Amino acid sequence: MSDAPKVFCLIGSMTPNGNGAKLMDLAIAAIENAGGEAELWPIREKRLPFFGETWEDANVAEFKSKALESDGFLLCSPEYHGTISGLLKNQLDWLGFDQFSGKPAAVMSTLGGQPNSNALNHMRLSLRWVHALVIQEQIGIASAKHAWNDDGSLKDEKVQERIEKMAVSLVDMCRRLE
Repeated sequence: MSDAPKVFCLIGSMTPNGNGAKLMDLAIAAIENAGGEAELWPIREKRLPFFGETWEDANVAEFKSKALESDGFLLCSPEYHGTISGLLKNQLDWLGFDQFSGKPAAVMSTLGGQPNSNALNHMRLSLRWVHALVIQEQIGIASAKHAWNDDGSLKDEKVQERIEKMAVSLVDMCRRLE
């Protein structure tokens, strides 16, 4: 591993300036402030086919390679019908033990309504299944459309502090597992 741990970031939404994208932007900045390198898979530009639809796809090959080269992961998904988005699930389906085993991961979710941790728990379960080491810090933002100031910052400074703490923990865990 280089001096700066590489964190591969996956998002479960195609909405360019949506709640998940805003949350991911803040988390990426926090990872970089903590001394890590963060790379968000550009899912809008480099779409992945449905898992199993084809086994020969340039985007899938690049996606798997970047995941393999990473030192850790950050996942963010909206919560739809009590679980993660199909978009994130498809990304996870393309990866497995080779990419995740023994690497730290952090999870975040956004919800349109009341607080709930289903998406967070489902991400944790999927990651544990492929032997990722999910850190304890996690971010869930309920009523997400009301969580933001006009400049894209969070209204609740404590959530921003939790994002920063999560990023420090993730980068630190990547370094300790070097």
